[in-house]
Amino acid sequence: MPNVTQVNPKKMQYNYQIIKEHGLIIETVQGHVTLKELAEKTQTLIEDNDYDNTYEGVIDLRMANAEVTMEELNEFADYINQSGLFANSIWALLVDDPMVFALGQAFLLHLPNGAALKVFDNIESAAAFLRKPEIKDYL
Repeated sequence: MPNVTQVNPKKMQYNYQIIKEHGLIIETVQGHVTLKELAEKTQTLIEDNDYDNTYEGVIDLRMANAEVTMEELNEFADYINQSGLFANSIWALLVDDPMVFALGQAFLLHLPNGAALKVFDNIESAAAFLRKPEIKDYL
C-alpha cells in the first residue's frame, strides 16, 4: 500500500525543491493557505543559497484551500513584485479548486508581466507552458 500523507486542512504545509540540473523550482502548498504564511515561506525559498531567480517554477496548489480577501491578494502581489520572484523566469500555478483558480487569475492582474505566470489545472499543460516535461517526474 502506498504511503499517504494526511493533510490537516486547517494548517498550511509548504515545501519546495530546487532542481538545479533542470533549472526548476517546485513549490508545494497543502491545507489552508494564508497569504501571510505563504509570504513567509516564499521568503525562505528566496533566501535559500541554491535559489536562482532565472529558474522556471511551478507552485502546486492542488491540495490547498484558501480564504483570501482582495486586499490580501493585492498585498501579496506587491510583495511578489518587490521580491522579484517572477521577474526573470516563467512560473505556473497548478490548481484543481475553482476558487483557487479564480484567485490565481485575479493575482495575475496585479503582476507587471502577466505572461510570466499562468494558472493551469493539469500537470501536462503546466509542463508544456514551462517547456519542462520533467515536471511530471516530480509531481
